Amino acid sequence: MATSRSRSRSKHRAAYTYIRDGKVVHVKEKRSRNNDITIKAKVRRQEYDIDRKHRHKIASKLTGTSARSLHCQSGTIARSAYTKPSYTRAAYTRADGVKVKKARVGSTVVAARCIKATTKAAARTGKTWAERHPSMRGIGPIEKHRLGKFGYSASKPAAERRAALRKADAKYGKLSVARELQAIATYTKHTSPSKSAKFHRDAVWEYARHKSTKIIKSSK
Repeated sequence: MATSRSRSRSKHRAAYTYIRDGKVVHVKEKRSRNNDITIKAKVRRQEYDIDRKHRHKIASKLTGTSARSLHCQSGTIARSAYTKPSYTRAAYTRADGVKVKKARVGSTVVAARCIKATTKAAARTGKTWAERHPSMRGIGPIEKHRLGKFGYSASKPAAERRAALRKADAKYGKLSVARELQAIATYTKHTSPSKSAKFHRDAVWEYARHKSTKIIKSSK
């Protein structure tokens, strides 16, 4: 079991450089198939989140209810309207011995309503964590075209994107560029999952370059 867990956690290892006995040693990058699987799983999750928000919006229109319009009492919080998908119910036997046949259950729409809070803080304030911490939403503003003026674009191939990032590194530094790429990947993960995956891969590449630079500096 331990071997299978270690294999599932293996990721893409970027190329890096270190010093051994006064000589610079270059280690080539190592690609793992599991890293591609992880990226695909993230994209699937992003697509699911987009679909879930769409279902919430449709359910809110069908029921004419919205979580924002509710005024919940103390100890409860507002739950958004949602749609229960259809499913096939398996045959079973009730406790009184009656056999129930297999049946198809249609989808249903559930209206928004107040439900019991599951945490003490939510029960005390009647708000979710995001509503209690509005200042902690998001990462912060990002300067437009900060990387684009160096020729960086998600529509370009990886070689051209990273050539542009090397130019940006000279002005802003590797760590600053890596953080910005990760922030853009987070902001675009719902609106453009394919571009978000590219931004994330470039951020990982930048972090690896920053880490390899630190290794060389610390060994001197």
